[in-house]
Amino acid sequence: FTNNQRKKLNPRGQEALPVAWKTPEPWSSFEAAGMLRLPVAMILLANAFRRGQGFITPSRALLSGGPMNRLAAQRARAERLELEENQKVKELLDQDLLARVKLTVAPRFRSVLRLPKKKKSGRIFVPVESSRSLDAMLALVGDHLRLPPEAFLLSVDHAADEPNTAVEPSDTPLGEVLDSDAQLSRAWDSSGRPATLKLHVAVNPQVEWPPVLGPFLRGLPDPKTTPAFQMLSFYSFKPIAPVDAVVGLMFECWRPMGVVGRVYVGPEGVNAQVAVPANAMPKFRESVEWLSEAEPQKENELTPVRAGRGWLETELNLDLLVPAGEFRAFPPFRALHVRAKEQIVQDGGLLGDALDLTPEASKGEALGPDQWHAALEDPSAIVLDCRNSYESAVGGFVGSTPLNTETFKETWAELDKILEGKPKDTPVLTYCTGGIRCVKVGAYLNQRLGMTHVGRLEGGIINYTQVHV
Repeated sequence: FTNNQRKKLNPRGQEALPVAWKTPEPWSSFEAAGMLRLPVAMILLANAFRRGQGFITPSRALLSGGPMNRLAAQRARAERLELEENQKVKELLDQDLLARVKLTVAPRFRSVLRLPKKKKSGRIFVPVESSRSLDAMLALVGDHLRLPPEAFLLSVDHAADEPNTAVEPSDTPLGEVLDSDAQLSRAWDSSGRPATLKLHVAVNPQVEWPPVLGPFLRGLPDPKTTPAFQMLSFYSFKPIAPVDAVVGLMFECWRPMGVVGRVYVGPEGVNAQVAVPANAMPKFRESVEWLSEAEPQKENELTPVRAGRGWLETELNLDLLVPAGEFRAFPPFRALHVRAKEQIVQDGGLLGDALDLTPEASKGEALGPDQWHAALEDPSAIVLDCRNSYESAVGGFVGSTPLNTETFKETWAELDKILEGKPKDTPVLTYCTGGIRCVKVGAYLNQRLGMTHVGRLEGGIINYTQVHV
């Protein structure tokens, strides 16, 4: 590190540490185990001795390689490239080959785009030869802000010329709207400073941006004002294609609502565990129904066509309603992640394409809570707890047999062992946390083991507790 870099990394003059150490410390696992938090230097020294390297100073341990050093090197490289780029711009400005354009941006664009500070009111540099072309200016501003040129209007910001005048942020133009090359040229000529123009990026009221994918995105409540968050899950084993386009649709629909959680989308279906602001639940229900019937035109295109495919085969599985203060203090999810996966429930790849998971396939009878109660009365039924061992340890149905697996991929060997030699017409009842794992288990029992009397608790324990607990 240079001296300047050391000062940036540690302005108090202590031992220089790579900037990555300023991220939140991963101590939660140590604290949960009742261990004391150790100073960074002690841990580094302990690691160094464990590697048999003998005594080294903390700074050497930090700077001697590894991911932390790579991050610091990447940052230093980025800073160097930025300095080189700034030097090139300065040279072109000195040669009168570039012109400055100072921008102020409409609050609506700032909010939607989550612009960094330097883009909320910043500047761009345009080639002098194209600086008086309105089309070129619109394209440069749009590229800088990641906006389509038709979504915004450029107006001359005369208020910015007044040194002691505070200008309120506005979505509307602050001056004359530029709609021709001639107007842009006059703006340059009257700018007051050579090679400098001040423009305001205003919202075009004739264009809806960002485009609203569905009617449920209009009039959304502010998620920051919600009194609680609804924990819920849902799944579907109806085939989905193209997967990437559906991933994009879900993310663009749910992010504006303030939804957080995990959603997996694959060729075999959808698996979602999310938290929804309670004040957005009606909108979320509309969106799920709308999404389940929308089919993207082609891969990587987010414009949907109403196709009526209806991939959602289960109701929303509502879990706890968590007060907003408690949710934000101990968030189970911090962001919305919608990801493409080969399998929405990982089975270890041991089953291949042997199982038919479509709604029409034989994969056990879905039993509601009351039906499940009645089925448990059969003394000949084998009741299987298909959760992992740490889940089963919390509790289960009386008389059930836990599979005692550590991961879901161990399920198949345990099923083979438990049902070996049992008559094919033996009643087998299965349950899990949310119901999705038992869909694959039911298909395996029906289609692979040939069991003819299989039932599964629809919606799992989560759904059951909404009725009987």
